[in-house]
Amino acid sequence: MTDTSNDGELDLLAVLPRLSQLGTVLNRSRLIERATESAGLGLDRPGLGVLVSLQTGGGPLRVGEIAKRMQVVGPHVTRHVNELERRGLVQRVPDPDDRRARLVELTPPAPRRSAATCRPCSAPSAKPSPTGLRRTAAPSAACWTASPPT
Repeated sequence: MTDTSNDGELDLLAVLPRLSQLGTVLNRSRLIERATESAGLGLDRPGLGVLVSLQTGGGPLRVGEIAKRMQVVGPHVTRHVNELERRGLVQRVPDPDDRRARLVELTPPAPRRSAATCRPCSAPSAKPSPTGLRRTAAPSAACWTASPPT
């Protein structure tokens, strides 16, 4: 079985089972959860999905748009936005196009970092953590970077 058709195009039906296997491995290994715990954030996958949607969205988004991007229902996103807002990672802002609606945006990086959301990094670490992450010198949750392959 190959991943491309005769004309060189990617064969989605050939790749789909492999993507499914990858998803299963990520779920079973709890890699995402372990990585966020190691970074001192303790985010679950849906919370991380909200943050990724906002980061890639190009600006503030409505809860419905975040839900659409995550392929879930609005109330599911609302619960996670409430928790992320409580932790200072996102904030709700008025929608300039509709005074009744609110948008969700990432908070600025500097104010949202605190001892409650991120443990400080004291020095670079050459030794990777069990999740394959290593510390750099910057004291923030963003100080965790992928270790180079060994």
